[in-house]
Amino acid sequence: MPLYGKLLKGNSGVRQKVVMKKSLLFLILTLFIAGMAIESAEAQPKRKKRRPSSRRGKAMPKRSKYFSFGGGIGYNNYFGDLSPANGIGSSSFNGVNLYVGAVGEYRFHPNFSARAGLAYTMLSASDASADPAGDASTAGRYARNLHFRNNMIEFSSMITANIFPVNRGYLKRAKVNPFVFLGLNVFTNNPQARAFGKGNTGDWINLRELKTEGQGTTNGPQAYSGLQVGIPFGVGVKFAITRKIDISFELGYRFTFTNYLDDVGVSYLTEAEMRGANPTTVRMSNRSAELVDNFGKARTYKGVPIANIVTDRNNQYFSNFKTIELSDGSSFTYQVGTEAGRMPRGGPSPDYWLTTAVHLHYIIGSSKGGPRRR
Repeated sequence: MPLYGKLLKGNSGVRQKVVMKKSLLFLILTLFIAGMAIESAEAQPKRKKRRPSSRRGKAMPKRSKYFSFGGGIGYNNYFGDLSPANGIGSSSFNGVNLYVGAVGEYRFHPNFSARAGLAYTMLSASDASADPAGDASTAGRYARNLHFRNNMIEFSSMITANIFPVNRGYLKRAKVNPFVFLGLNVFTNNPQARAFGKGNTGDWINLRELKTEGQGTTNGPQAYSGLQVGIPFGVGVKFAITRKIDISFELGYRFTFTNYLDDVGVSYLTEAEMRGANPTTVRMSNRSAELVDNFGKARTYKGVPIANIVTDRNNQYFSNFKTIELSDGSSFTYQVGTEAGRMPRGGPSPDYWLTTAVHLHYIIGSSKGGPRRR
């Protein structure tokens, strides 16, 4: 069994547990920093105490409810079978991608708001970014040689809970207000990869329709949909910078119920399935003997260019690769051991991503809640 077969069997669950632990620590740190900012902002000379508001503890007056809308920009970190790192952030720029979103929010309660969002989200990762001469993890990823990108449109509906209440209108909102959010999102799911054997010049091909792991067939896993749902959860801090403009910084996970954001689930095709399947499906599913990676760089095996191995049958490494005939009569070479039943293609855990973003919010509402706190 090749090195990365052993790696993938045991590493996926451990990797994601490590990610989760570090992520929770990061969320706690974010709230601590926000608390320090609040303490600094509130550190002002003491003024004459005001009489307690008769509205404290009661429902938010109708005239104090308000809308806000805006947009933001940020970046995404993908976590899945092709993750370039085992931590909260990515060790490779290849694993960081753009987020652009629009948000609308309705303050209906002193501590709670309803929020809707529409966003463009991109995820990507590549085994080619791994070091073939590195440790077991990076060498295994390099040998597998898979990659993907996924341009997604995401609609989200959430409830945000603020630390400090806003019960007398937006003009009296806190200058610094940490919040948490939880909700439901719906997003498109269309992973793609570059055409086999063409490096960075190849066209991007949709993978879902190819059924690269035999999805939907008798012996294969269940086919996955192009429309998926997830659970957004995270924390943030909102700052009031003018009478009607807020700026917020937030860190939010999108936990999903699919293992196919990257089109990498659990199993390779068997040799029999490879011989009878669509040739394009076979070539996009098993790229272990591909001569160049998706960056256009020549690949190696134990320091020897794979191009030399598969073209020279006298080479000492040739026995590690096998050439078969596909259904259209063409030949296909793959690394021995990369077949279903001999090693996994990925792990069973669902994929997810982390969005870090900054948003600007413009408030639409009446100022009848009273003058702004000075």
